Amino acid sequence: MFSGKKFFLIGIIVILLIAIPVTFYLVSQQLKPKQSAPVPSTTLSFSPNTQSATVGQDLNFDVTVNPETNSVSEVKLTILYDSTKLATQGAGFAPNKSIFPLVVSGPDFSPGMITATVAVAANSSPVSKSTSVGTLYFTALDATNNVPTQVSYGQQTQTLANTATGATNENLLATTIPANVNISGTANVTPTIAPQDISPTPDTTQASSSVANPSPTPEIIAYQQAGVTDTPTPTFTPTPTADTTSNSATGPTCTSFTADSTNGTAPFSVNFTLAGTSTADIQKATFYFGDGQSQDVTAASGAISGTTANVLASHTYSQGGTFTAYGTITDVNGNVSPVSNNCSLPIDVAVAASGSASAVPTLAPTGPSGIVTLGLMGVLITILGAVLFAVI
Repeated sequence: MFSGKKFFLIGIIVILLIAIPVTFYLVSQQLKPKQSAPVPSTTLSFSPNTQSATVGQDLNFDVTVNPETNSVSEVKLTILYDSTKLATQGAGFAPNKSIFPLVVSGPDFSPGMITATVAVAANSSPVSKSTSVGTLYFTALDATNNVPTQVSYGQQTQTLANTATGATNENLLATTIPANVNISGTANVTPTIAPQDISPTPDTTQASSSVANPSPTPEIIAYQQAGVTDTPTPTFTPTPTADTTSNSATGPTCTSFTADSTNGTAPFSVNFTLAGTSTADIQKATFYFGDGQSQDVTAASGAISGTTANVLASHTYSQGGTFTAYGTITDVNGNVSPVSNNCSLPIDVAVAASGSASAVPTLAPTGPSGIVTLGLMGVLITILGAVLFAVI
């Protein structure tokens, strides 16, 4: 027969046999390395990156997402362009529904901006390699005068990934790359030709009744000698009139466009200076920063004095890429200075390198795990020994 002490001993042993593996499991889970948040590495660009067109020609761009080491489930697009150089045509933007079948919002269109949000299907895997998000459709409106106009991504653009809870709220966008468009030619304008009066002026001197026998002209004598009695109809050649519509005065001119720095890391702040002159009073100076943003400085600011301007403006680039910034001068008559090479600058903006201080590191196990394990085993053996001693 088992005594009460033996039953108690067996119960303690069973408890220890259960407690030991449970303790090891809990300790191992506590010491397991914590998973870090993914480092943003996704790039949004356009394909092709550069296009040339003539006024009136259609051109298309593919919106391309390259996740690199990320996995993208949703793309929120804000696409910016110069509405004086380009106009949407046809669909404007057509999502790639074979990859992103869910159109969450849009596409919505406003002058110089397109917005849309697309996502993969709920039961589909996220995008992990370079692929097309959709296609943009434009028509060239006006020449760019050797300075390309840009199609770029706005600051609200995001590439999102599924989190552990299933929500797509983790922005993985690291870099955006704009596209450049060179447009040549002029808009098709049908000229209006003023009619010219080429009717002959009658010679009123021959109408005098006092002249009874006017002398025939040599041409009439020649026709009479040839036996031709009809007087030929004279041919008149119209004399072209001078074009008095051209404006001989010089319009506004941008004389210089400078920046305190042209390369840096996002967020990158740049101070621009635009100088120009005009024969008429200057109404405003306009800065185009190349990322879809622009800024007007008017005469009311005090930086413009009559026919001269020397204007300052600051801008912060929040995303990486290469941007073409330029400036124009507008006079009170609405004339705008042409964009020249000395009034435009390339701005190179880099993004913080992966693995920098902003990245969340992977945490290695901390603490003396071996000592903790040995200590727990020692405590358990001690308890077991004490129980056995008390029972026996």
